[in-house]
Amino acid sequence: MSLYNNYEKASNNYDMGRTPSGADIQIGMLQGYLKKPLQDMHVLDAGCGTGNYSKALLEAGVGKVSMLDGSDGMLSRAKAKLQNFIDSKNIVDIRKHLLPTLPFEDDTFDVVMFMLVLHHIDSQCDSGSLEYPNCFKAIHEALRVLKPGGVLVADVHSQEQAEKSYWFYNLFPKAAAKFKRKCIPEGLFIDEITKTGFSNLSYVTRPDSSGISAEILSNIEGPLSEEWRQLDSAWGLVDEEELKEVIANVEKMKQEGTLQQYYEEADSTRRRIGQTITVFAQKP
Repeated sequence: MSLYNNYEKASNNYDMGRTPSGADIQIGMLQGYLKKPLQDMHVLDAGCGTGNYSKALLEAGVGKVSMLDGSDGMLSRAKAKLQNFIDSKNIVDIRKHLLPTLPFEDDTFDVVMFMLVLHHIDSQCDSGSLEYPNCFKAIHEALRVLKPGGVLVADVHSQEQAEKSYWFYNLFPKAAAKFKRKCIPEGLFIDEITKTGFSNLSYVTRPDSSGISAEILSNIEGPLSEEWRQLDSAWGLVDEEELKEVIANVEKMKQEGTLQQYYEEADSTRRRIGQTITVFAQKP
């Protein structure tokens, strides 16, 4: 369960524009790390949402997937979407559970995935603290439940990406500053993974790696729609006063004919720094 976003409500529209962006890269990296067929892998999708990444992995041939999420609404959508894989026993476990703990025995999984979930589990957004105890706990838990040689996959926003790579974040600077603090600094994250005991680290950054389709993300009038706003969790940090300012500013630019120009200028950084970083690390 997110500490700042209502996913029970957002689950109703979550799949409107969400995609398993980068799943093809993950599959290739896992085969390279694990050196065994996909059908022999057991993946834990921790913070699975509506199951987009689990579905992509299963359709690619991954043999077993277990799924966790803190939202009943998200899990309900996931179960409906993946019913065929539940029936065929490719989905071993699907349950409600809150990170950072992982309710499994040691040495259980070949892969543990945290896909755009770790920025939801610490509560420092208002204090300015750079301490991330729940994030660090989740990394330790991943090491524990992975088999020797198993792989951690963590898709995260760096603080630079959180600040600059989403064109509409410029519309709500107060909430964007809170969201930036939710995202663990890249160097601190890599250091903690190494300190925890993982090795063989690598990571991939891509311009379009947010999990929101490019068509939906580039909708310049999107901020005017509650359904559109529910696709990105940072909107959950926008208070009523700031939201009124956002809507007024977008409406003004729309009337003046400057909204497209604003979008193009604000979106230009994304192509250079990407939207997320996918980190891969191996348990010795």
